[in-house]
Amino acid sequence: TNPVVLDIMDSHFTQDEIETAIKNLKKNKSCGLDGLPAEVLISQISCLSYPLCILFNYMLDKGEFPQEWIKGLTIPIPKGGDLSNLENYRRITILPILGKLFETLVNNRLVFLKDVLCLHDPFNGGFKKGAMTSDNIFVLLGCIQKAQAMNEPLYVCFVDFKRAFDTVNREMMFFKLMKRGIEGKL
Repeated sequence: TNPVVLDIMDSHFTQDEIETAIKNLKKNKSCGLDGLPAEVLISQISCLSYPLCILFNYMLDKGEFPQEWIKGLTIPIPKGGDLSNLENYRRITILPILGKLFETLVNNRLVFLKDVLCLHDPFNGGFKKGAMTSDNIFVLLGCIQKAQAMNEPLYVCFVDFKRAFDTVNREMMFFKLMKRGIEGKL
């Protein structure tokens, strides 16, 4: 067990961390089932950061996450084509803002830890600040152009991870995190 990892992952959230996360919430977005918009947290940041700090640190110490915060409002967004076919809709789920805020704090810690331990994987955009799908498309385009220039075959496999987040093997995910040295309460 790496003591640096445990120190980062187990230390309590600070008011500064929470205030920074609140300031970075996206405005003018739909509310989850709680009906609470990000603008309320942003406008009341000085009043809410301390009680949220106590709440989030309690959750961290107890290893609990409120069940109400994982209940989302699912909205179908048309992708085009025949709208009578359900396959032509992308589903988004809008979660309660406090759950999003807590998840942001966890993600910020993981991003920070990845930077501190230099765990950069050029093929993985997860927990990578500023990483976008277009980055991988750029890399693929470069591979295609190189193969064409060298007159060599290129084999590409595309996987449709439809509903991937609903079917994540959580035990495997935790195993992989631990294998990468991510341990502790968080």
